[in-house]
Amino acid sequence: MKKFFKQVKNNAMFWVFVFVMIVFTGPALFAPGESNDRAVVTAIGVDYDTQYEVSLLTFIPTPNQGYLETTSVICGQGNTIAEAIYDAELVLGRKIGFSHAKVTIISEKLFNDDISKDIDYLGRIASLSENTILVATNETAKEFLNSAKTLEKDIGLQLDQLLDYNIRKLYVTDTSLEAFFKGYYSQVKSSIVGYLPIVEASSGDAVCGAQDGSSDAPPPTSDQGGKSNGEDQESTSGNSSQPNKKISNPGQVFLLKGGKKVAILSAEQLQGLNLINKKAVDYNISIDNVNEGIYNDSKLSFVVRDKKVFTRACFKNGIPVFSAKVVLGVELVEATEGDKNVKMNTELASMPPEVIKKLENKSRQQFAEALKVLREYGCDVIGVTERFLFDDRKGYNKFLDAIDSPDEFLKYVNFDICVQVEND
Repeated sequence: MKKFFKQVKNNAMFWVFVFVMIVFTGPALFAPGESNDRAVVTAIGVDYDTQYEVSLLTFIPTPNQGYLETTSVICGQGNTIAEAIYDAELVLGRKIGFSHAKVTIISEKLFNDDISKDIDYLGRIASLSENTILVATNETAKEFLNSAKTLEKDIGLQLDQLLDYNIRKLYVTDTSLEAFFKGYYSQVKSSIVGYLPIVEASSGDAVCGAQDGSSDAPPPTSDQGGKSNGEDQESTSGNSSQPNKKISNPGQVFLLKGGKKVAILSAEQLQGLNLINKKAVDYNISIDNVNEGIYNDSKLSFVVRDKKVFTRACFKNGIPVFSAKVVLGVELVEATEGDKNVKMNTELASMPPEVIKKLENKSRQQFAEALKVLREYGCDVIGVTERFLFDDRKGYNKFLDAIDSPDEFLKYVNFDICVQVEND
């Protein structure tokens, strides 16, 4: 032991370590917490009327307080987004960090023009994470964030959980900031953004709202009785003049071309596009007017349990042809005749040829209807162009020379979609 202490005593690095501990430990222990100078932003909202308004769902760490008690929607205004963020910092009295922001909400009005110029600052200068999810809403982003706050209060559902579900189960594609700019700077300049509108809620709709990611709590009033000019306070439930609002989740997306909204795709159209997406499973598909075997003018509902997709792009006689074979493994989950359920063992139910044919036809029809929208606006968000570039880049570039622009390419592609339904 004495030999050990003697070696330590003669070791210069040991004394350097002791010196560093003496100099820095004391100030570090008694220094004020970083939370005194910085606020954590978990979601951002951007609106524009006569000037920009940035709303920040801000978490301020406070001892012995719950999450909801220390979360506020802070607003700032300015002629640019940078000025609006700086104004919000002045209101808050803290520096704002965006590294924890998971969601960026943008008002639908801003999508009437190229949205990239509005969010470029957030990603390039303000260091907004590339993984943050872009969401569009029909009302103001400020109202959306206030509704999101009451959403968690009423049913315990955080906004990022709802969006994560949509990305995995509905959109089946990335709708992040990175994905937006990847599509924006691609040859087709197309991308999609999730759409969550705000709708009026009837009384007692909080529990039902949980089904579509919503809440019936009234949104906070803006600039009324707040702690400061930029912070919104929650309205009381006794304010009958303030209509109840909730976040609705209809499964829709914005279709963007050059950063501008050109169409809203319905949930069924989105399902049609996802036909050739092998990751899109566990969705429902129904057919009507089934008259075969035990069925009499019945409606059958199926769930797609698994899927196999095989695609190929080539040129035949100078014409681009995109071929896809889709094998759907489906399971019957419900059969109804009028208002009555058909009493049967759906797990062991066989599928008559008429049912198989109707399922295959409906799947192809859904894809065809969604494809019409993509062709109309020259938006390729299903990777057809990328597949031609991968399979036959030389032929693709040669074909582009014969047409006006890459935006027209999708209109010339012949789609050969083969759907095969199997009883899972």
